[in-house]
Amino acid sequence: MKPTQREAAAMSRLADAALEFLMAFEEGRTLRRGQRPREEVAVRVEHVHPQSQQPEKPGRGGERSRTLLTAKQAAAELSIGDRTLWTMTAPRGPLPSVRIGRAVRYDLDDLHAVIAQMRVKPRRSS
Repeated sequence: MKPTQREAAAMSRLADAALEFLMAFEEGRTLRRGQRPREEVAVRVEHVHPQSQQPEKPGRGGERSRTLLTAKQAAAELSIGDRTLWTMTAPRGPLPSVRIGRAVRYDLDDLHAVIAQMRVKPRRSS
């Protein structure tokens, strides 16, 4: 069915209005994005001592390296399920986590500390 001349004119005006709206919306979004306050990022730089120019390889000798685990790795380390780990994660539970953007990571030392805190001591018989 062929549209009438009036219908064709109305469709044309509607398409122009929709295009105008989309262009105005995008322009407003761009302006709002430019006015949003920037988040400040704190950066910590560790000073390298001149006597030790080579960085120590992780897991060897003196200082223990910081190991961050994914949720699956942390759950496997604790021998629990993913959902149980999530309910144990702060602020819901005692397990601290590290957030890097949207990623959630768990420090291996924190996992071992929580295990030590939750350890059940045997009853003493009288």
